[in-house]
Amino acid sequence: MDKTSADLNGAHLNPSSTYGWTFWARADNAGDIVHTELWGGSGHKELVLTAEWKRYQSQGQFKPNYQMLYFWGLDSNKGNVYVKLPYLYKE
Repeated sequence: MDKTSADLNGAHLNPSSTYGWTFWARADNAGDIVHTELWGGSGHKELVLTAEWKRYQSQGQFKPNYQMLYFWGLDSNKGNVYVKLPYLYKE
């Protein structure tokens, strides 16, 4: 999976608030990993995936000038990882 991001500029996010996000993910090979974070590493997680679709979540704070949400598969993965239906919410 190539690095993927969602540009959230203009979404009127408050950098002093904590945001959570959920998403569905799976991998071609169980055990492969997806990395997710807000720009700058806030809320970063590396999650071990299964070959079946499963819902995951994380949380963090946006930096004022960097309102991006990222997902990517690690270089050490044996196959592709897939992410769908990201949902961002204020905690």
